[in-house]
Amino acid sequence: MLLDEFIQKAPELCDIRIVNDTIYVRFGSLNVRDGSPAIKNTLLSKKGNIDREVAGIKKKELPTSNALPHFLNCEEDKDWKIFISRFGLLDDTRVSREWFEIKNAKRIDGFVPVALIKDYKQLQSEFKNAIEICELYDCSKIDSLSEHEWGRFKKEEVEPLIDDVINDVNQHCSGISIRLERYSGFNFRTVINYPSLRHALYYLFRNNLTKTAPLKQCEREGCGKWFEYKNGKKYCSKDCAEKVQRVSSNKRNKDVKQNVVRSVYKSVYSHFYDSQYKRRISMLNKGFNYVNWQDAMLDIKLNSSDFFADVDALCKKSCSCKYCEKGIASHFKKEYERKQGSPE
Repeated sequence: MLLDEFIQKAPELCDIRIVNDTIYVRFGSLNVRDGSPAIKNTLLSKKGNIDREVAGIKKKELPTSNALPHFLNCEEDKDWKIFISRFGLLDDTRVSREWFEIKNAKRIDGFVPVALIKDYKQLQSEFKNAIEICELYDCSKIDSLSEHEWGRFKKEEVEPLIDDVINDVNQHCSGISIRLERYSGFNFRTVINYPSLRHALYYLFRNNLTKTAPLKQCEREGCGKWFEYKNGKKYCSKDCAEKVQRVSSNKRNKDVKQNVVRSVYKSVYSHFYDSQYKRRISMLNKGFNYVNWQDAMLDIKLNSSDFFADVDALCKKSCSCKYCEKGIASHFKKEYERKQGSPE
């Protein structure tokens, strides 16, 4: 059995303030409740799994948690407050409190200064930069670089940066202890202990780099949130996936409708060109002026809110053939849809 969990005390959201880049927590609030699990990847023994099956709990329902994407997605003070209320503070609050008292941080009645928000943002930035560097060094991506990109890519400059990332990760992971315990008679389990949330995040970050639990940024334009990558997912949530689908569908419909307009415009132009210069001039109404008709068509093309109805009306006034009498733009529109499929 593997007991791999990190859950620490976390303050309530109402007990957290961020003032002048300093995180404050109300006195005593850290002893109120357990936060959400930053890591919860416990593997049960065979007997434990059997007991769960008897209880009707499937293996895939075992709880798991990864605090790293939540950490990477924080942007504003309110996001950091929610993160802290969910997972707790990055470092030991006793050490932080002592350090801030020495530094004479501003006092707020009932609240203790415990950390600087810039330290949280700095760690977040280091994680994001490391991910970008490691992705840049991905062999498959290097092989697909264009000649120009390859000329600008300098392997000797990237490798030292990656080594720095590895050293930083290993330094923090070395502080994590793994020990063997005996429980329930002669059963054994592996227990992993994390000194702080910072160490837990580094451990999760290591898992990301080794693809044990890889992270990915949402591909929807304007989102970019981080999530745990599984089964080829492109988007962080069902909501984002549906938004992309709607935008894509609207774009396809818009493109089809534009193609209908272009096709009809071209066909109507061809009809009147033939009538004016070839064999059906007798069908044109008395007083018809081809140049004026062209100007009117251009105005409809650029400004009309009902293209087909306006073209039908213009052509009905200009020509007495059966198509123009019934609505020539609508006729060509139906012909196009019959061949291509309706854009509606």
